[in-house]
Amino acid sequence: MCWVNQNFIYSKIFLRSMLEILKHLGLTPSEAKVYAALLETGKNTASGILSEAQLNSGRIYEILDSLGKKGLVSTIKEGKTKLFIASPPERILDYLNDKIHIIESKKNEFEKELPKLKQTFKSKQQETDVELFMGIKGQKTAYNILFAEAEKDKDKEIIVQGITKKERYPQEVLDLLRYYVYKKRKQLKLKVKKIADFDARNEKMYLEDNSEIRYLPFTSTTSMQVLGDVVMMQFPVDPIITLIIKNKNIAADYKKQLKFLWKIAKK
Repeated sequence: MCWVNQNFIYSKIFLRSMLEILKHLGLTPSEAKVYAALLETGKNTASGILSEAQLNSGRIYEILDSLGKKGLVSTIKEGKTKLFIASPPERILDYLNDKIHIIESKKNEFEKELPKLKQTFKSKQQETDVELFMGIKGQKTAYNILFAEAEKDKDKEIIVQGITKKERYPQEVLDLLRYYVYKKRKQLKLKVKKIADFDARNEKMYLEDNSEIRYLPFTSTTSMQVLGDVVMMQFPVDPIITLIIKNKNIAADYKKQLKFLWKIAKK
């Protein structure tokens, strides 16, 4: 009696181990139970398999059909009774080799497409740097970041939007423009297009070499300009705040907006 119990225990342990192996090989839990049950019984009817596999499922024929497509189950007829037989365990190796062949084929196809995918990913996933600067020294640092983009900008063109009467700006902002920004633009040979409000029509200080000015009927001390892959936004009041965004796609979008504003602005 003890020997029978031991055999029963070892059989259960072996069955659990085999089920885990079959699931790791790619069979669903139900497929693994059905195949293991057929290995134990040799051949069986669908209802018998349900009982042996301890399944309570109306999907038994779907499971058997799936195992048949994998080459792990076949059928025979004894009289009018349809019986199912497990293929030899060696067939699992054939099944795995088939899967390996399919995976290798897919891998080769993917490797061929990988350079295109990497290029697409690189073009879509632009790295974005955002920096915030406070005060006039911070604004000068932001200008240096902007001007470093001059070589990347094939048009060598910068459009500045958001210019108003000079009395609305702190003197230190006007000094930075006159004694640093204008000289740097000239040195870099940048074409400058300025979009100002109508109040700034008679402001001579906004004239600089290689520049044009057009006007729109709204007033704003907040300004924006784009060069290369950098967008620069300025809030030149107390406190002086300058925002730098470095991203190719964002810069391109803002540049389109500025070009549109330039087009509709009046001379």
